[in-house]
Amino acid sequence: MCNYYGVKLNDLLGRRRPARIAFPRMVGMYLSRETTSHSLETIGKAYNRHHTAIIHGHATIEDYMDIYPELEMSIGYLKHGTKGLVDIPVPKAFMPYANCN
Repeated sequence: MCNYYGVKLNDLLGRRRPARIAFPRMVGMYLSRETTSHSLETIGKAYNRHHTAIIHGHATIEDYMDIYPELEMSIGYLKHGTKGLVDIPVPKAFMPYANCN
């Protein structure tokens, strides 16, 4: 996921909140909640966040997926990769705040 969004793991787990880091962090929180059976507290500890931040990040990504089909494609790619898909290009990493620092 870090490679996909072009962020460093330390940034993803750190306290900084610029959109170029915060959005991929929320995607990671969403994927962690969707693809594991870990508790909110455990996921929160992994991201150095309170469990309520995981709830907020998950809800935010769900809201964005309703608005932006590109994000749903990105999430699907990150969840499943290209298993069984031939000649399907890797979707561009969707960032709603592409011009933010």
